[in-house]
Amino acid sequence: MLQQLYIYGGLLVIYASVNTFTLKSLTQVARIGAIWQVAGAFVIAVTLLSVAEKRQKWSWVLTDFEPNPASGITSPGYICLLGLLTACWSFTGYDSAAHLIEETISGDLTAGWPMLYAIITSFTVGLLYLLSLTATIQDITTFTDPSAELATVSYVAQIMWDAFESRYSSGHASLVLMMVPLGSCWFCGLLSVTSASRMLYGFSRDQAVPFWRIWTHVDAHSGVPVNAVWGVVAGAFVMSLPLLQGVTAFLATTSIATVGLALAYGMPIGLHLINRNSFEPGPFTLGR
Repeated sequence: MLQQLYIYGGLLVIYASVNTFTLKSLTQVARIGAIWQVAGAFVIAVTLLSVAEKRQKWSWVLTDFEPNPASGITSPGYICLLGLLTACWSFTGYDSAAHLIEETISGDLTAGWPMLYAIITSFTVGLLYLLSLTATIQDITTFTDPSAELATVSYVAQIMWDAFESRYSSGHASLVLMMVPLGSCWFCGLLSVTSASRMLYGFSRDQAVPFWRIWTHVDAHSGVPVNAVWGVVAGAFVMSLPLLQGVTAFLATTSIATVGLALAYGMPIGLHLINRNSFEPGPFTLGR
């Protein structure tokens, strides 16, 4: 676990360093990341469906619930709720446009559209990605087998390995395909630091967080709140310290954060539905 913590810390330093570039450079990186995410999902879907010797029936993919006796989870309803975490991960990131609104020309009018496009794209690409992975599972018992070492590290890696092994008697070629989700994770981590640093900067400007004077500093050359960037990275590293006690606590933290983010963005929508008259439409509106 200590080795994983070192790797995580190293990645955070890289993320922070890249985020200290100029805004124009960050825009180019974000554009490359978006293309990688969308194109990568199609590459994975086409490759797995072409390579896998066995493809699950769509009725199984869409309706089957597989209990895991080792974990004690056997309720179909609870399994369904846990499965929704995967969908939540697919949607995470659509709010980045709102965090960067002050760095956008006419942001009050234009920033809402990227959020809408991101939701539609995340739904389409994420659904394709999840369906292709589920449809190419070769043996579902692999994921409940304690001796399956790769499955304990990553179910995605196990699915890809099994798919290639089913055709070529070896799964080593799947390691090349794994570069796609690993690259997506890299871009996701990078842009998460970008987004979180802007939130910290915004809250600090309103004096809503401790040490707000530090976080509101903006570098004159790059136009980036550099202190906020490194502050977010430091906080993320501290949050990863439960890794020292095992991966379970860390995964629980990230799962709670995913659900909490969705609930946080659902609260204004719920309040709007409860009392429409209290909300005044802004420059950007969907009409309701």
